[in-house]
Parts: sequence; structure tokens; C-alpha cells
Amino acid sequence: MQSREQALPVNPCDIEPFHICDWLVEPALNRLRHLDDAVQVEPRIMHVLVCLASRPGKVISRDALLDVVWGKVVINEEALTQAISQLRRVFGDDAKSPRFIQTIHKTGYRLVAPVGRVEVEVARSVAEGQSEGREVPVLQAPQPGGAAEPPANGQPDRQQGQQEGQAGQPGWRPRGRRLTLMVGGLILVIAVVSVMASLLRSGSAVSSRSVALEETPFTTYPGQEIHPAISPDGTRIAFVWNEDGDSYDLYVKQRNTETPLRLTQTDGNEWFPAWSPDGTDLAYVLASEGGAAIYVLPAIGGVPRKILDTPHGIAGLDWSPDGRLLACASRSDERGPLEVWLLDLTTGELQVLTTPVSHSFGDLRPAFSPDGRRIAFIRGDRTNLQDIFVVPVEGGEPQRLTYSQHSVVGLDWMPDGKSLVFASAPNSIADTRLWRLALDSGALTWLTTGTHRPARPTIAWKGRGLIYEEGSTSTGIFMIRTGENRDEPTPFISSTRNDYAAQFSPGGKFVSFISNRSGSPQIWICDRDGNNPRQITRFERAYIENPCWSYDERYVAFTAAPGSRAGIHVADVETGEVRCLSTAASHEMCLGWSRDGQWIYCKSEQDDAWRVRKMRTAGGEVVDIMERDMFRLAESADGKRIIYSLADTTGVWTASVAGTDEVCLVDEPATVVPCGWRETGRGVYFFSLDGRVLSLRLLDPATGQSSLVTSGADMVGVDIDVSPEGDAVVFDRFEPQGSDLAIVENF
Repeated sequence: MQSREQALPVNPCDIEPFHICDWLVEPALNRLRHLDDAVQVEPRIMHVLVCLASRPGKVISRDALLDVVWGKVVINEEALTQAISQLRRVFGDDAKSPRFIQTIHKTGYRLVAPVGRVEVEVARSVAEGQSEGREVPVLQAPQPGGAAEPPANGQPDRQQGQQEGQAGQPGWRPRGRRLTLMVGGLILVIAVVSVMASLLRSGSAVSSRSVALEETPFTTYPGQEIHPAISPDGTRIAFVWNEDGDSYDLYVKQRNTETPLRLTQTDGNEWFPAWSPDGTDLAYVLASEGGAAIYVLPAIGGVPRKILDTPHGIAGLDWSPDGRLLACASRSDERGPLEVWLLDLTTGELQVLTTPVSHSFGDLRPAFSPDGRRIAFIRGDRTNLQDIFVVPVEGGEPQRLTYSQHSVVGLDWMPDGKSLVFASAPNSIADTRLWRLALDSGALTWLTTGTHRPARPTIAWKGRGLIYEEGSTSTGIFMIRTGENRDEPTPFISSTRNDYAAQFSPGGKFVSFISNRSGSPQIWICDRDGNNPRQITRFERAYIENPCWSYDERYVAFTAAPGSRAGIHVADVETGEVRCLSTAASHEMCLGWSRDGQWIYCKSEQDDAWRVRKMRTAGGEVVDIMERDMFRLAESADGKRIIYSLADTTGVWTASVAGTDEVCLVDEPATVVPCGWRETGRGVYFFSLDGRVLSLRLLDPATGQSSLVTSGADMVGVDIDVSPEGDAVVFDRFEPQGSDLAIVENF
């Protein structure tokens, strides 16, 4: 066996197949086989297993595994924990009584199952210029004393292995077969798996296959056609359409026809059409200034009847297969999270089915399973990181199905009830992808489309067909020069992808922003004039927000969630080195820096509330300050006070660095934009929104009075910032250009 000093395998594709108990491990194919069953795993999960198998019985530290498997990709340790959990699920292993992988507390992991080699024919190159007969490295059989004793029972539970894995090829047997690995085939498989790994970091086992959808346009009308719902027999599609920019109304369109049937014409907006199981009626939501209501009307047109009123809006609607229940998402009170409700149409009884934690975004877009026994829904936590859950209709604890999907844009069940199709993205602005999730194994299959933003898939229960939105957007960062004769907004940072969240550095020399121009959202930096953009983070897949500059302009701190928890990270502007400062098991969100650069302020999720803290940039020390839900924070010039904005009220506030003596610094009758202010030597610049007009004002701390710098409705955007000198404003705009519906026949 390899010596203790020997390096861990860097490329698992170079390792020949080997046995772990009666499992055949095929690293180059990212596949594990047991009798007639085969399980595809993600490349990094296979790499972890190969590293453990290279030293059976030996403890391998977490740091060593993270360094070899993930390299320079910035992650937190949860990625490794999830990889180990996936391997245990595949093997049917128990962490408390391990037969395969043992956790060594605060140290690492070791493989306790026996490892054996497989006779393999030497792979011969078919690529031009490569020599024949090149031997591939082999994991050696354990030497005496080199591995722990095998488990007493020796075999993984076959039934559990079948439940966690995927169906294999009939008639396959692991022993006595000689495998020939052709380089050409390996290149294809590895390429497909690499694409999958780069597109998705999830707690689920990822399928090595992608399925290309052959979609055709279903609508190509001007404006936006959204919220499609396909009838149970697959012959008609209901949707809402905003043709003239005024309001959304409900329509139904049959296949092979061009002109849709208009069902509503109101001053409000119709949303979320849902078919009755017999296809005769449609339920939908009408949203207006007074709240929201659920209506039902015949699918061929008629007089709608009101079913339910709620003052707090509705975020999703579905009709049960037996026609008895409507599931919707709404709030019990104005400040509470979204909940899944069940409305009994025969009795009028309303039941709250889910109870997400307070102060979280909550649960939305419920969807009944074809048998009517379960409801899948999207749950957003306090930071609105979203994942998919499923709950029995009779109630109970929801089961989590995905991890770290970040932004989920619609879901629906496959007709057999064994899998879900959903759309997700790293954040609300980034490109989306369609995925099929197998409920038994957790395997994800990428459904490739010809559009960058597929969303809200809907599938016919009885017929065949998939409908989804395909949206087009325009996203970019604009700049306005302030002053009496200020310029019109001009493009400042732009690309063919999404650029947003621009922030001036404290000295005004640089601008940071987030962009997915390199694939996934990363933090970029450019000069003040927008030139010389350069990427400083290289996360494989992460939710990223709120870059905060250190006052010496050497570092950018930011919030990132490579896994399912958001944490504080710091990037060196010059070297691109990124460190994770968060060690807590809860969410931590970046707020700002201390003047001396020794501390980073953050808010940490503690006991169902946000606690503002500061942590040493060198690591270790954490100081608790106060219980507040803040958006942004800065220290005063003398370092004695903190200045911040709050989530639950308008204005800019200040308190001592210890969190005492809190007073409102900017108290305006209009709404103060929570993330758009900046503390400078001249005072506090802030943005005040009155109706649709945004004004930049400067507060004089000595007098407590503010003066107008510039104003205009053209400054309104998603994120906004002002330069330290107050002479320029940057903001981003996310503008939908249109949305059509696409159909996949025979899906």
C-alpha cells in the first residue's frame, strides 16, 4: 500500500477500477457498481472516494481532501461533508456504525472497508501522437497491517443500495470480467461529467447524462407571456399575457392554433393559472392594490367566482388531482413568512400546511404530486437562498430534496410521480437551467435548452408535453455624473451576460461588481472609468452578494454561499486569494469593515434572530454588538460609532461601536434606499425615493440638515452607489425584454 508520505491522487481518471467490498469503483466513469445496480456520482465525490481508497485504514485530514479535490476553488467545509454523506448513502452506510467510511472527530475520515484491485487490460491510446501500451496507475491491494479489519457482516445492505442508486445494466457481474477502457470514450464521458459539475454543486448525486430538449416556440407575441399551465390532457395551455405594458390577463391557447382565447380583462394582474383535474375550469389569482384573491372560471370563458380573499398576496396556486383541494402560498400576517395553505373546496375550510421559521422568506409555488398525496414547494431562508421540499398533504415535517439551488424559478411533477422538473439559477439575475430530479436517488439530469433563461416548467399529467417560459433580459451597470448640468445615464460596465451590484472603493480608485461573464457569478474589479476589468474570485458555484471594500482598498469582503450556508469571505485584490472567515453553523452576512482593517462587521443568524457582530480579519475573535437586521454598515471617521441601515425601517442610523446609544441619523419623509448611502468626510450621502423620483442628498452631521445633490427618475435601478466625492452615481438595471413560451412535444 502507499506510504503515509505519498501524495493523494490528483486525477481520479488515471486510476484503474478497483473493489470496495463487493462494489466495483470505476473512477474514469464516475460510476459505482454493485451486482446489477450502477450509481453515477459527481466527479468530486468520486475524487474523495479515490483519495480515501488510496490509503485504506489511514486517516486523511479534511484539509488534505479539500486541498486535493477542490484545489483553488473557494468552498466551505460543508462541500466535503455533503460528499461524504453522498458516498454513505450510495453504500448504505451508517455514520454511527460505519462499515465503509468512518469520521474521525475534528480530524478527517478513513475508509474502513477492504480495497482490492481488478485485473484490467492496459488501455491503448487511439489519439494521434500518443504512445500505445501506456499503463494507468492502479490502487494497490492493502498490505498486512495497512487497513482496518473489514466489517463483521462484510456486505452493504443490497436493498438500501438499490434505493439510493440508479438502475444498472441487466446481467452485469463485477467479478471475472475484463474491462477495456477506450480513450476516446473516456474523453466523451469525462467532458459530459465536467460540464455537469461546473453547472451544479448540489447535495444530490448528479447524473452524468444531459438530455437535449427539442423545443419549438408556442407563443411569439409582443410583450410577456408567463406562468404557463398545461391542461391535464396536454391539449391546451393557459398563461398570462401583458401585451401593452399595462396589466397581465388570462388566456388559453390550443395547440396548432395561433389566436388565444382571452378569459379576463381587469385593472389588476392575473397570476398562476391552475387547471381543474377534468380540464373544465381554471383557478387563478387576481392581484390588486387591496390584496389578492383566488377565482375560478370555466376554461372556455364565463363569469368568475371568488373562492378566497387575502390581504397579503399569493405566491403560487395548484389544484389537487381529485378536485377537492386548492394549494396556495400566502402569509398569515404582513411580516410573516410565506406558508403553504390548503383550501377545501367542498367545506371552505382553510388549513396552514407548512410553518417555516419566522423572518425567513418562506414557502411558495406548491405543486401536487400526480397521486395527490404530496406537495412539492420552494422554500427560501432568511437570505432567500431557495431549495425544493416535499410534504405530505395530511401534514408533517417537510423533506428537503435539494441543497444550494439558490434561486428556484418554478417546478412541476413528472406524470409518474417519481421525479420533478425545475428551473434554478445561482441568483435572481443569473441564467437559469432546467433539471430533472429523481426522488429515489437524488440524481439530477440537466435538460439543455436553446435559451439562457428557461423558467416555470409545467407538465401534462395525462398527456405528453412540457411547456416553459423562455425570457430575454437586458442587464448592465450605468453611470450618471452629478451636478446642475448632469449627463443622462450612460453605460458604464456591460457585457453580453449579467453585470450588477457596482460599488466604489473608499478612495474612489476602483469599482467592484458581480458578473457571470466567466460562467458563474464572480466578483470583478475595474478602474474608476470602467476599464481593465479583472476577475478576483473563482467559485465553482456560489450565491454571492454585497462586496464591501476595506478602507485601504486592498481587500474586498463579501457574502458567499458555496454550499447551503452563507458566510463571510475576503478576497485579496492583487493576488485573488480568497479566505473564508465564517466558522459558524448558521448564516453570516457581510456588512462592512472597521477603519483600521482589523475587523469585519457582519450579521449572524442566532436563536431565530440576526445578531450584529464583528470578527477579526486574522480569524478567531468575535465580538457581539447588538440584535439588529441590518443591510449595510460603516464606521465613522473617528472609529467611535457605526452607521447603518435597517431592514425593518427606513432611514440611516448610528450607534456606538458597542451597540448602545442608537439614534436615527437620516430621518426623511420619503423612503431612504437601504444600501445606497455612503459615509464620507463631507457627510453622509444617501438616496431618497419619493414616488418614482430618486434624489441623492448630502447630510451635514454638524447641522443635521441635508441638501440636494441631484435627482431624477432615470436613476432608479436594482443596486445603486455614489462615489466618495459625490460626483458620480452607478446603478444597475435588470430589464426584461420579453418572454415567450416554448413547448417540448413527447416529453
